[in-house]
This record gives sequence, C-alpha cells and structure tokens, in this order.
Amino acid sequence: MELTIRPPNVLFNTTRPEATQVAVWDGRFKAFKAPFEPETLREIKRIFPEAKVVVGQQHIDDLKCRLKRHAEARKGGVKTPRFQINLPPMEHQWEGADYLAMWDEGALFADCGVGKTLITLLDIVNKIKGALIPRSSVLVVSKLMTLQGWEADARKFVGLTSTILWEPSNVKIEKGETVHVADHGPKRNSLPSKIRTKADYLHLDGSPAILSGPRAFNPKKHLAIRREWRESGGVKYGKETFSYTTKTNVGANSIRGKIKSTDCDLHVINHEGLLRFQEELKQRRYDYIALDESTVIKNNQSKIFQAICDVSEKTRYKRVLTGTPMPQGPQDIWSQFYFLDRGLTFGTNYNKWVEEHFNFVDIGSRANGTYVGTKVVLRAPRAGVEGTAQYIERMLAGRTFKRRLRDCVDIPEVSIGILDVFLSAELERHYKQMEEELMIELDGETVDVTTEFAKLGKLRQITGGFIINREKEVMRLVTPNPKLQTLLSYIEEIDTDEKIVIFAIFRCEIELLLQTFGKQARSIYGGISDVEKMRAQSEFINDPSVRYLICQPQSAAHGINGLTVSRYLVFYSIDYRSDLDFQARRRLERTGQRRGVIIKYLLAKDTIDYRIYDAVQRKLDAQEQMTS
Repeated sequence: MELTIRPPNVLFNTTRPEATQVAVWDGRFKAFKAPFEPETLREIKRIFPEAKVVVGQQHIDDLKCRLKRHAEARKGGVKTPRFQINLPPMEHQWEGADYLAMWDEGALFADCGVGKTLITLLDIVNKIKGALIPRSSVLVVSKLMTLQGWEADARKFVGLTSTILWEPSNVKIEKGETVHVADHGPKRNSLPSKIRTKADYLHLDGSPAILSGPRAFNPKKHLAIRREWRESGGVKYGKETFSYTTKTNVGANSIRGKIKSTDCDLHVINHEGLLRFQEELKQRRYDYIALDESTVIKNNQSKIFQAICDVSEKTRYKRVLTGTPMPQGPQDIWSQFYFLDRGLTFGTNYNKWVEEHFNFVDIGSRANGTYVGTKVVLRAPRAGVEGTAQYIERMLAGRTFKRRLRDCVDIPEVSIGILDVFLSAELERHYKQMEEELMIELDGETVDVTTEFAKLGKLRQITGGFIINREKEVMRLVTPNPKLQTLLSYIEEIDTDEKIVIFAIFRCEIELLLQTFGKQARSIYGGISDVEKMRAQSEFINDPSVRYLICQPQSAAHGINGLTVSRYLVFYSIDYRSDLDFQARRRLERTGQRRGVIIKYLLAKDTIDYRIYDAVQRKLDAQEQMTS
C-alpha cells in the first residue's frame, strides 16, 4: 500500500476493511484520509506493515526530528548563558529563558507583570548570539497598543533594534484629467461614443460623483445626465465627461518596504497587520515568530488563526505569550498549540480532539423550541479513565512556562470586594418580567426575545438600567440609575487626587459615564480610532486633570500599560469571558504598582450579575489548576 503525506493528512487507497480503523473515506481526494501525527502513523504501520511512503517522505523526516527535539527538551538541563544586559533580569526570567532554550515551540503562560516580553527578548538575543537565527529574521505579533512597548523594551533592555510594521492610514488621492467619453444627439453617429458597454465604465472613477471602483458604478447616474439634456421638442446636443482619480495607500506601501528590510533585529506588527500583509510576511520566511496575547487565535476557524499558521509554515522557533490561555474553556488551548507544533501535543484535528476528551451540552431545550446550539464542557473522571482537566494537566506538564506574579515579585496586597446594587421596584418588575415571560412592555413598546441566550443579554442590560430594542435604540428604564448612583457614592469615599479605572461592557454605559464625568474622563472602546485610544491612555497617565479612564474590556483589557498610576479599579459591568476579567485586573496589579490595589465589582443583588461573577471565578480556578 502506498502513502501520500500532505499535512495535516495522510492519504492512501486500499480495499482492506481494516482501513476504517485508522482513516475515513474522503470523496474529494478519492482516498482514505487520516491525521498526520505520530500515533496515526504508528497505527497505519501496524495494520499495514507493507505500507510505504511515495509522496512526502520529507514530512516524515521533519516529524522525526521534531519528536527527537521534544524528547531532548523534556529532559531539561539547557541553560541560557547569563550575558550582561542593561537591566539585570530576575531569576525567574532567566528560568523562562532556559525553558525557551530547550523548546523550539514555547508557551509562556505567565501572569501580567512577570516579564514575558523580557524573557522572549533574552531568548532572541541568545538565538542571534548563538548563530541559530540571523538578524532581522524575528517577527513579533502583538496588540497595537503594545507595539511601542516591544520596540522600547528591545532597545532599552537588550540593545536590539526594531521596526514597527504599522503606520496611521494615509491615503493619497490624485485627480486625473477630464475625459470626453460620450456624445449624444442627432449627430452622435458621426461622433461615435468611446464607451460601448457598462463594463467600459468600470475603469473610470467618474462624474458627477467620484466612483471608487467597479461596485460603485451606477448606471442611473449616466441616465440622469442624459435626461438633463432632453427638451420638450426633441433632444439637445450634449457631451458627457468623466474625471477620474487615483488612490494610493502611502502607509501600506511603506510597510511593504519595511517588511523587506534587513537593517534591524526584529519586526513588530499588530494582529490586524498580520492579516493585511499575510502574503508579504509569508514570503519573508521568518525563523522566529512570537505571538503575544495568543488567545486571539483561540478560534481555529478565525482568519487570524489561519493567517498565523500560514505565515509560520516554515518557521522553526515559535512562541505564544499569554496570562490567560483558556478564556472560554480548556478547548481554547488546541489552536495555540497547533500553531506551535502542528499537532504534536493535541493532535491535528480539533473536532476529533474535542469529541474524545469533552462532553457536549445543549444550550436551551429542544422540547420547547429554545435550543440554540451546544456548548463544550469538561468530561468528569470515571473509573480507570482520566477526566478532561487531568488529561490537559498531564499533557502540559513540563510543556509550558507558568509563573504567578506574586510568586516572583513583591507587590502590594490586592483587595477585591463587591458593591451591591439594589434595583428600584420598577427595575425589579422589568427584570422578573423578562426572566419569566421573555419580554417587557415599555411606553407602549414591547421588547421581547426568542432564545434563552438572548434573554441573558437583556437581563444584563436591565441591571444596568437600560435595554436595547430591535431597532438598536437604547431605552433608559429608570432615572436615576441605581448602578450609577452606587458608583458615585463609592467615588465620594475616595480622595479627589486619586485616579480611577472603570471597565464597562456596553457602549451606552460608557457614554453615560463620559457624560457624568465630563472633561475629567477619557475612554478606550471599540468606537474610536487606534490613535485616539493611545491619546486617551497617555492623557490619563500624564494629565493631572484627567481622573477617570473608562474602558471596554474587549479594547483595553489586553496591552494597555502604565495604568499603575491608579490603585482603584471598578467593574461597572462584567462579561462571561474570564480572560477579560483577569487581564483587566492585571492592568493595575503588576510590576511597578507600589500601592495596594482596590478592586470593586458593581453587582445587582439577586440577579444574573452574581451568576456571571461566579462563572468567571470558576473558569479562572480551572485554568489555574490545568496550567500550573
């Protein structure tokens, strides 16, 4: 039997029924298909001892080399030379560098403030000094807000030069000549039109409105021009002209030039830039890729996951950096390790891996029509069979570098508390009506939901004193707002010279807080540009008149540094994602914080707020157990 290796698959043809033990028939390839991983290859060899590889032997040889390096890495004993740098690393940071020296594919699952950036930079310097990689063959992929931090740390701590592959959008528009394209009227045959069909218009960026491309062409514009020439007694002579424009993205062209440059030690790019310049980065063929905030690829169907795997196809040294590797559950770990080792740790097939180690639970009920899908949950251990948590803990043992901030450095104590919000009688009525009847009536308008999942979202809105209707309009339910009043009462107890960081989920909550605090507040959320986000961060840190920074967790929980100027953190509302909660807290609870941090959660009494809070804490506890 002949085997064809095309990662991530092994393909073969046979009439023997034993093939179904290790492979499935794939009509696209007209062959049996099995995952390209060590266990599958061994099983194929056992069932089909006569099998031989006819295509892809190089993949087999590469796999053997990687397995050998994995075995050597697990033995340990490799030490990074303790070279001198501008800021002497702490012992745990040298330990992290030792770990990366052992593994071609390293996972730094350390808390914010432990120094994952410096650990990675020590490893890069070690690789360059040891001639394992050349200069300018390193790519760091990170959040936009941390690009400057990577560049500054590389220069300040280890003396490496960096090129940031990002520039503000800069589109240059040039107006071209006016083109005579058509004549109309009785003499049009003697002056033939230069445009015959609709397709001929597509290269013109037209008049009376500037057209940006083929999809912008509107034949009604052309007909409107002709109608203007008509007179009651006949057809007026007319001439139709178009002026075209050319648009050049100067910033994008500049970045493409920087990607080709070799006059620096490392390139730094944001996640969105990786998607945009995927092909150019792939052609560059980096020898070392570090993915910061690696949970961005937790969804193995996402474009960013596919892009990073494509760019790193020929890369030997790969790193993932995050303090929360499992934000929505242990299943998030698969895509991060597939990027690292292409399936050596958790296999090459996500669906097969989940089916083997997890259980599926319905969301809603099929009986009453509220079913909306399934969710993945941990499989409990049973007699002789380990559960999901034990399995992942075993697979990650010695495979990752995990450190907690408090075990590495002395930082002030953190106080975490809950501020109970007591809903008004009217809000309680709306809450119970939505909870029981999946609808509420407000000012003659009915706001309803059809699924249990949608109901949870509406209940979260009601505890905040508002609800969003089908037209996406925000409807305020009560005045004054109980949650806002609780926040203001708490702020009255804080010295007026103290800065306060506030996290809120919904944009209308952010707008309410900005309206309340006025010029004393700045905000970071999805509705503003990247430049505005960086300006808001800088003004909060440096301007004494700016007391409040109001953030949306999705935009500010990752990559925002320098917030240790504050010791007060308030969660105005919270999300189910445990990584956002963890990372938001670490904006203040990190190296450089010299005062005790005080964290408060605003939770409406006896509502969904408490259920979300408890669920987040359980996720964080489970993650700590499996990765420690």
